[in-house]
Amino acid sequence: VMQHAMAFKINTAQASTRIKRGYVSMGRTGYAVPMIEVEPCDVNETVVTDVSLGSFGKFYQMGLHENEEVIIYSAGDVIPQMKQYDPPRYPKGSDYLDIPEVCPYCGAHLENAHCPNPECVRKKTGRITNFIQKLGAEDISDSTIELLYEKRVIRDLTDIFRIRESDLNGID
Repeated sequence: VMQHAMAFKINTAQASTRIKRGYVSMGRTGYAVPMIEVEPCDVNETVVTDVSLGSFGKFYQMGLHENEEVIIYSAGDVIPQMKQYDPPRYPKGSDYLDIPEVCPYCGAHLENAHCPNPECVRKKTGRITNFIQKLGAEDISDSTIELLYEKRVIRDLTDIFRIRESDLNGID
């Protein structure tokens, strides 16, 4: 009976919440994305606490305020999106939301939403993680590579070929 049946999922779930703060999320290649932390809300049976704005251009265009009330909705099955009320709802006299264009890993001022510092830890560990995942290695996360970098087990890409079991002693 179900052989030729079709099902369509229409995501209409949304929730109202407030902005807690803005921050920068740094990708493996040093690309920065402005993020908004919101008061937890339930959208499509998922608790949403953070939303990507995609670009600094979009962030500046929105003109968000501190503690502004916003709508979180589901785009597709997983990715939460944010939109403002029309007209915007924010406490009278609240300041505009500020997200400093600074790398959270090395403190360098961003240039065109990129960290310009070639010595940035995020960029160095990101290259290593990308390479390892392209080799097909499983269960290797950014945080694992960052920990190994911090513990000086690896400092560059070639170090991954020299790791010995004894190098990992004492590391959780």
